[in-house]
Amino acid sequence: MSTVDLIVRAYTDLDRHSVIEVIFASADHDQAAAKLAELRQGSPAHIHYMSYTVPLDTDLTALATYPVFETAPNNMP
Repeated sequence: MSTVDLIVRAYTDLDRHSVIEVIFASADHDQAAAKLAELRQGSPAHIHYMSYTVPLDTDLTALATYPVFETAPNNMP
């Protein structure tokens, strides 16, 4: 099964909004791991990077686990 690695950046902006961005995608796992390491190096503590490997052409909600993000109601715009 073909997969893609997604790198996500999450932080809270100055207006206290939770921001979650997909910033990199690659079918090459080694390239994605190298990019994640590069992004994390020297990154401020309030910015978080995560990597997810997901199958292509798949309804991710049908899987046992899949990337999901939660924010508190008081952080919503």
